[in-house]
Amino acid sequence: MPKHGDATPSQRLEMMVLLAKELQRMGEEDLDHGSWNVAVAVCQEPTFVGKSIALKAFLQRRLVDLGSRSKTVDLTFLLGYDTLERLFEPRYYGSEESMKKALQGLLTASGDDSRVLCARRSAGMSYSQTESDIMEKAKEYIESGAVTLADIGEVERVLSSSEIREDIRTGSSNWESKVPATIAAYIKEEHLYQAE
Repeated sequence: MPKHGDATPSQRLEMMVLLAKELQRMGEEDLDHGSWNVAVAVCQEPTFVGKSIALKAFLQRRLVDLGSRSKTVDLTFLLGYDTLERLFEPRYYGSEESMKKALQGLLTASGDDSRVLCARRSAGMSYSQTESDIMEKAKEYIESGAVTLADIGEVERVLSSSEIREDIRTGSSNWESKVPATIAAYIKEEHLYQAE
């Protein structure tokens, strides 16, 4: 249930666009890696398989419309570990067989050839039995490079959107250093997450 002052879906989208612009700016300043292509999309597909199909089709049409010589689109989905668990959980697909077929369509060269980058909060974390099961299901995709697991840095590891929202609600100013300046300004301007 949304709390008083929570961001609306439109406001969340606006903050995602601000973050995308910040990432684009960072990419332009990164002389070692060149420019980054960052996009924000809203789509009604509930699965990453569906998202990949819809996004690739849209972006390929868009490239044609723009007269681009390149007609290929490579997608990388950034996920937290909890979302990775859902990606490799058969109950979201109806059956183990349906899941395998869907993942083949998403993560292989004969399918969409999309990629997944999973951020983990704990460096070298040891897995529970459930987590080990997920790693076993993801093993072939990890080995092929379709799924990459990345540990988050020490500073980023302790960031929590829930804690940031709570800091705002309680009037603490600690939160401002934990978000990009453009997003901090937007949160203030829109009076988001403030107590009644």
